[in-house]
Amino acid sequence: MRTAVLLAVLTLTAHPGLAQVHHFEKRLPAEGLVTLDVHTERGGISIVAGAPGEVVVGGTARVRIGWAVPPDADALARATAEAPPITSEGSTLVLRPPADARARAAVTLGYEVRVPPATALVVRTDSGAVSVTGTTRAVSVESGSGSITLRDLGADLQVKSGSGAVSATGVGGSVHATTESGGLTFERIAASLEAATGSGAVKATFSGPGDVHVRTQSSAVSLYGVDGGLRVETGSGHVSVSGRPQRPWQITTSSSSVDLALDPASAAALDVATRSGSVRVEELDVTGTIDKRHVAGALGTGGPSVQVRSGSGSIRLRRTPEAP
Repeated sequence: MRTAVLLAVLTLTAHPGLAQVHHFEKRLPAEGLVTLDVHTERGGISIVAGAPGEVVVGGTARVRIGWAVPPDADALARATAEAPPITSEGSTLVLRPPADARARAAVTLGYEVRVPPATALVVRTDSGAVSVTGTTRAVSVESGSGSITLRDLGADLQVKSGSGAVSATGVGGSVHATTESGGLTFERIAASLEAATGSGAVKATFSGPGDVHVRTQSSAVSLYGVDGGLRVETGSGHVSVSGRPQRPWQITTSSSSVDLALDPASAAALDVATRSGSVRVEELDVTGTIDKRHVAGALGTGGPSVQVRSGSGSIRLRRTPEAP
């Protein structure tokens, strides 16, 4: 019994704030605002498009739990919520973690912001989740380990993640994305894509023309509706691509299979080979050489080069089913 009581006392001492949360909301005029620059250490960041003439900065100052938390953590969190670190630098609104070291040790600060739609965004967090919805200018997001969720963006997107998954639905411009171990999922990209990942899968669909370049060390790559140039490099992940070559296509994999579906109207110069797998052609009119491990010739009237290389995986060439 004495051991249990002692443990309870030690637990209360180690968690002085018991996770108190203080909320805040500040309304600011949006006149002259071009960019929102947000950085948190551990707190999440949520940004949505709101009214054109106003910025609403809300969020939470949450007392941290741990042995190193100051004994007056709740007071520091309350003070942070009463005067959150919001500043302006020219046409940029800047949101930051607490400047005071004791406050940073005591508080996890998260932001929930509504901005005019035509606001450019620069977002960084060490480990918090990030979500952005509905803005129409360029977006840049960087996260160490938190997830990133993006929707209905009207311009270019640049995103970098250490180990958190990244998903974006509806991007009106080009996408440049890198992650060390998280997956990348994009739907309805209106322009080009450049993506690189260490071990996370890459999946993307396209709603407009643009070139695509994807690099991954060991994960699957799935691309649908490619309408431009293409380059895919992977060590061991399965590759699935559909679309229409408008410029050269190149797919290289060391040991994985490849499924390539070409638009019925496609015209291309095929050069497809595997060292130890097989090549299969289905419902495509190819003029040239077709054997077990190599296909070379013209698809239709010929056109941009389509080169596929696999070390030990099989390759399937087929026609994309026509829409009903």
